[in-house]
Amino acid sequence: MAEIYLESHNVIELNGLKDYVTGNYLSGATVNMYMGAGADGKGLLGPLAMTYVTGSDGKYRITLTDVQIVALAAGINYTIRIEADNGGVKAVFFKNVTAKVRAL
Repeated sequence: MAEIYLESHNVIELNGLKDYVTGNYLSGATVNMYMGAGADGKGLLGPLAMTYVTGSDGKYRITLTDVQIVALAAGINYTIRIEADNGGVKAVFFKNVTAKVRAL
């Protein structure tokens, strides 16, 4: 399971977003991230806009600040939900993460 670090900035990425009909990578989609304790990935954060990484093959990124994730608790599992919309064609992605404190 992936990790999200408390009291730290965390980078969340969606890689390779593409139109599966044409095979083209998408650079102009509306992409939002959510986070929650339940399986649907909502309730704690979001919607938070993710930004296209210029020159990439469909990569979208957001940096979560320590302030945004202050409500998370160490050792608890959370679900990240990413919703992408490209002109009415939608896709939803999920990732499970565990909140952790960085150790020396």
